[in-house]
Amino acid sequence: AAFSDMIYAVIGAIGIGLIMPFVEGHMPLLQLIGSILLFAFGFYTYRTKPNTNLPHKKGSKKGTLVQNAITGFFVTVSNPLILLLFLALFARFNFVTPNRIKLGTEFISVAAGALGWWLGLTYLINKIRTRFNEDTIWMLNRTIGIIVMVVSLMSFLFTLTGKTLY
Repeated sequence: AAFSDMIYAVIGAIGIGLIMPFVEGHMPLLQLIGSILLFAFGFYTYRTKPNTNLPHKKGSKKGTLVQNAITGFFVTVSNPLILLLFLALFARFNFVTPNRIKLGTEFISVAAGALGWWLGLTYLINKIRTRFNEDTIWMLNRTIGIIVMVVSLMSFLFTLTGKTLY
């Protein structure tokens, strides 16, 4: 999953790098649009109901580490909407600057963040998976959605006022 995120991050950075002259002249507008897209993502997450129609297989055979890695990669790479999220984040946080796509710390941060997220998430789910029900997932969706919406609103206001956190 982290490898898939890295592929989309590179595609997003190269895509922004190609349109950098346009980006330079319209950075505040693009930051506002990025904030709006992040808000929409948060709102979508907030409103998403858990899927209760998932098949539950008791005693199903576990895949090997390689099979699980390949499956995780194809599940995440099949979601091209993550590219829009990366484009919004890159525009919002100046990931791509004139004549330079930041390949160092920023891409390492994307990789570390994605890997940390998936490792932490799978570890946590493995520990508490028997306690999850539809209400718990509904509450998690709402909490994450609220957090994303609050951060996007703060970003929107910072852009409008010309202030920044970095």
